[in-house]
Amino acid sequence: MRVHSNKMDNNEPYNIKAHFLGVIFVLTNERVIAMISAILLMADLSILLNGTVYFNECPIDQRITNYFIMQGTTGSVGKLLPVLNKHADWLLLKYFAVICNLMTAGGVIAGSVIIYGMGQPNFDKEIGLYCREMLYNLGFLYVSTHWLLLGMIVIAISSSCFCWLYYKAMPTPKPSSDAQT
Repeated sequence: MRVHSNKMDNNEPYNIKAHFLGVIFVLTNERVIAMISAILLMADLSILLNGTVYFNECPIDQRITNYFIMQGTTGSVGKLLPVLNKHADWLLLKYFAVICNLMTAGGVIAGSVIIYGMGQPNFDKEIGLYCREMLYNLGFLYVSTHWLLLGMIVIAISSSCFCWLYYKAMPTPKPSSDAQT
């Protein structure tokens, strides 16, 4: 009689296809996507709110607050439109959501040029042209987080493709004639 264990038998190959499909299922689960979208929506609303409240608090480079307002608006709209479209199913909303997401992606590139290009600004109002420290740090964190997430997505996709190709190249095991039951 054979006792079931969680260990793999040495004769059985690792089922990478089942593992890969399990990871894809978790990542495409509607609840997981909704949670990630809600977190990203809060980040977009946060920079939109900070950009409007502290609009004149960065005279050294006014583009930072403009960037916050643009990114917060397009990011929020781009994340809310699919929710609205789930009930309406309008083709125009799908295209508008894609346009908003493309503008958000372009905005990350523009934000990188603005934030990384200016270096660390003066934070003291009395010295001259300044930028509120919280605004600069929030912009730096927002842009850096986007690039970090993009890097993680690229690594996840390329490792998944590698695993998939490895699975396809692996020879199919032949059943042995002396298999025990």
